[in-house]
Amino acid sequence: MNVNVTVNFVRTLYEKKKMTANIPKANRYQLESWGSKTVRQLKMRGGGGVLKTRSAHLRNNIGMRSSTLGHLYRLTVGTGSGVLLKKVKYASILDRGGEIKPKRKQYLTIPLGKTKGWARNYKNTFIQKSKKGNLLIFQKSGKGKRSRIKPLFLLKKSVRIPAKRWFTNVIKKARPTLNRMMSKPEVLKVAKRL
Repeated sequence: MNVNVTVNFVRTLYEKKKMTANIPKANRYQLESWGSKTVRQLKMRGGGGVLKTRSAHLRNNIGMRSSTLGHLYRLTVGTGSGVLLKKVKYASILDRGGEIKPKRKQYLTIPLGKTKGWARNYKNTFIQKSKKGNLLIFQKSGKGKRSRIKPLFLLKKSVRIPAKRWFTNVIKKARPTLNRMMSKPEVLKVAKRL
């Protein structure tokens, strides 16, 4: 009793060579796939999930950037990582927490309610202590009986920001997925498909 098995060695060698040539592409594909998923998670978490937003500045400046140096392929995920994205100075303190102190002035001006911009841009303002003893910047509008006084900013010597871990927690959860995606069997699977 015989079993005939025919194998085309030339075709098998060609497929292995092609697959081996696709490994760098597969690595890049896997990294970029992981990066885009992670960026989406960061935008959800940093753009409204954990952080309350007055503007979408932080969320709009989260992205990824890739670069190649010889055989090395680097993927950077975070704020200011894209071509047109700006680095967000306060992203780090929102993640890790810490104390903020004024650099050039005596007080920090913290906007109240729907106040936007800087205190220097508002006219007809004055500073007064509130009933609780806080210093506030008020704006007076109108004249006589129709005049209104609106609180604009709270003045503080320093502010303590609690750690939100919006970035750290997302990256910590995404690491095992990256390790799985970059494992040899997964990369070879992708290399075969490419």
